[in-house]
Amino acid sequence: MPAFHRSRQQPCIPFLQRNNRPIQRFPDHGSPEIFQEQMGNKLEEILQAGHSPELSHLPRAADKMIILRLFLFTVLILSFSGCGSVLLKPGARGDVLKDTIILSSSDLRKPDLWPMTDWALEALSTAADAEFLDDLEKDVVLHLNMARTDPARYTRDFIEPRIEYFSGVMYREVEGLSLITREGVGAVEECVSDMEDTDPMKPLLPSADISLAALDHALDLSLTGEMGHIGSDGSSLSIRLERYGQWLISIGEVISYGPITGREIVIGLLIDDGVPDRGHRTVVLNPNFTLVGIAVEEHPAYGNICVIDFAVDFISAP
Repeated sequence: MPAFHRSRQQPCIPFLQRNNRPIQRFPDHGSPEIFQEQMGNKLEEILQAGHSPELSHLPRAADKMIILRLFLFTVLILSFSGCGSVLLKPGARGDVLKDTIILSSSDLRKPDLWPMTDWALEALSTAADAEFLDDLEKDVVLHLNMARTDPARYTRDFIEPRIEYFSGVMYREVEGLSLITREGVGAVEECVSDMEDTDPMKPLLPSADISLAALDHALDLSLTGEMGHIGSDGSSLSIRLERYGQWLISIGEVISYGPITGREIVIGLLIDDGVPDRGHRTVVLNPNFTLVGIAVEEHPAYGNICVIDFAVDFISAP
């Protein structure tokens, strides 16, 4: 197999080199004052668009600028988790999955406060030697495998304890993550119940080819600032995968915008707040998938973007 290349440079996409890993250049936010103004405008748009109607319970006498300044004590991040259709070969059955937006506000770069003791981390770290993945991408694989191989224990260790940190729709850890959710604690409780009834499944193995397909889309969304599963060139997940080989039986894709740890990326997809059919959870916990490809890049509006592609099997192009 030829040496793995982290990205395929295209004429229309400028690249920078960071730690021997090509990354995509996109406009920065400029000065802190400009960034603060941009984030204030972003919050204003969200409030006007009604993405967080739960905020309507705030005192009517509260000045709007006070609310904005309160939120701007921390970095405002839009955390988006989305997945497109699960594609299957003729004769198979699939589900159309929807997208959701979550408004989050916190310093997400604090150390992981959740213990991982007594987990067989070495066996679950199937991406430990995958040179085509960075540390965050490997962490995503680890948490995917933890959730899949022991769903009941994963929810006891990492999801059920979140219930105590809710106040209405606000989730706030002590000196940690804060989120404004759509459903509040109800989505977490439903996730706990569902995962307790989910049978264990085999861990996923990382695929270089599938990761290239994920990287294509992550870089594209990073450049355009868009969201979703269709590339700026009109490519679907199937088309992107077929650039590198042939996928077999079925494939799926989920995308997370915002979270910067593997744990929060995976938990956000599992809880699937605001998505009635819990389509992201369905993809992540699909027992038929055996391979995974992951790419994390920066997004000009939402911070980190994590594209996760799944396949039952994949044959690399010669």
